[in-house]
Amino acid sequence: MEKIKNESELKSKLGIENWSELSNNENFLKYLAYLEKTDKELQMKTLEQIPNVLSLAKEVTSGMIVLAKEHSKTSKEYLSVLQSISNHLGSMLNKDNLTFEERKYIIDSLLKLAAIIRELQTDHNKFMIKLAGIFGIVGMGIIAIIKAYFGGGNNDKNSMT
Repeated sequence: MEKIKNESELKSKLGIENWSELSNNENFLKYLAYLEKTDKELQMKTLEQIPNVLSLAKEVTSGMIVLAKEHSKTSKEYLSVLQSISNHLGSMLNKDNLTFEERKYIIDSLLKLAAIIRELQTDHNKFMIKLAGIFGIVGMGIIAIIKAYFGGGNNDKNSMT
């Protein structure tokens, strides 16, 4: 894979005109995603121009954690409401004086609720997988930053045997 070797090419791929635009969390995430694809010299040069690179990474990570917690909380609350409705409908089926149509309506409603619950859980899982991918980008970006600052790579002389 060809590494990005000049600033203008990197800025173009990031959709920015100057490095100060990386203080925007979305732009910073894009930057982290491209960091591994960037020439080491260019990494160092760009990292020097981003004043708070590690605090930006921490801010992005903290924001994502809050977002994940809020999403989980909202999903659990919604699921709880749906479960309550389901329990109520289920208890209605215990009544002896229901007509066939009433029973059918309750069962159809329970099936619809089950489909909604399944969709809610699927959406939640997709959201969490997407968030995990973003965490991975941030993590790889931080590793690339550390490698750029402190060196690293495949040096067999220093590897453990």
